[in-house]
Amino acid sequence: MGGAPLIHAMGLCSRPGEGARSSGMEDKQPFKAVLQNDNTAIDKFTAKNWEAIMFATHTGMTTEEFQKTVRDWMATAKQPRFGKPYTRLVYQPMLELMRYLRRNGYIS
Repeated sequence: MGGAPLIHAMGLCSRPGEGARSSGMEDKQPFKAVLQNDNTAIDKFTAKNWEAIMFATHTGMTTEEFQKTVRDWMATAKQPRFGKPYTRLVYQPMLELMRYLRRNGYIS
């Protein structure tokens, strides 16, 4: 998982308590792993696990509520390894590839 999907997953993991607690699922996986910040278990999540978290955190949310939630999260979220906002990070190999392609006539 990389790029936008990874950032979306991080956002989901930062707010699962709302849906999980209101549905009585805080003692069930995958919610328990997220609520306990169990990165070992989270690393093994399947697409079905992410789907369950997404449904629990998004069900009943309007488009406007979702957009506000994303804006609020992006305003404060920091990438755990680097301690920097996601909007301040880049993937260096991709930048190098883009420079190479532009130097060789590709338009991005």
